[in-house]
Amino acid sequence: MSVGPPDGRFERICAEAGAEPIRLENLPWPEVAALRGVNGGMLSTSIWNYFISDAEDLHANQAETDLLLFLAPELVRVEKMQDDPDRTAERVFSYPVAQTSLNGVTGSPSQATVKQGERLFSEIGDTLTLLIERAKEETPPLGSDYWQELPRLNPNFFQNLC
Repeated sequence: MSVGPPDGRFERICAEAGAEPIRLENLPWPEVAALRGVNGGMLSTSIWNYFISDAEDLHANQAETDLLLFLAPELVRVEKMQDDPDRTAERVFSYPVAQTSLNGVTGSPSQATVKQGERLFSEIGDTLTLLIERAKEETPPLGSDYWQELPRLNPNFFQNLC
């Protein structure tokens, strides 16, 4: 399954860039969904806020479970699902799940639904599509008249000094 809105915008952008469409099975969920990595920011405030709405620890919380119910319901063991409060809020360090959860989940995965997963997945796809469209048009903050004069970027720089 490819990532992005069902109308194919994401695939068209990938094709225009000469890249293969991103495949769902190759994405590290939930890290991509929350994405705290684009220049230190996040995909969107609404996506991030939804991810942490029931737990700051993203492991098996409601948002991750929403996505899995929509994308790979066969991986969700609904009959074993139990909520467990988040014990990681305001911690300095990150801890393994065995040190933070009594049952391997965090927050309220029992509140997850396929419909919420579909909505969240669509929002993530739309946001990634807009981010890529924006990135295609982006230029460096300093123009080429500045960086072309730097020795490390212009192999002819030193020749001009002699």
